[in-house]
Amino acid sequence: MYLCSDGHEEVCFEGRDCPVCEAMEELEATQKELSDLTDSLANLEKDRSFLDNQVYELEQTIKALEEERL
Repeated sequence: MYLCSDGHEEVCFEGRDCPVCEAMEELEATQKELSDLTDSLANLEKDRSFLDNQVYELEQTIKALEEERL
């Protein structure tokens, strides 16, 4: 047994990591995943906005063509 070398004052057993270090690593991984998901969401929102504009422009083109036909 030994104390965590990162200063967490946790008792660790041979061959095992400090429970606090493990929790911190898991937290960092979760934060990275959340950050990646947030970035993906922002990109999807940009794509949706672009596509909304495309749909609007196509609708306006269709209306104009229908009015010309009348």
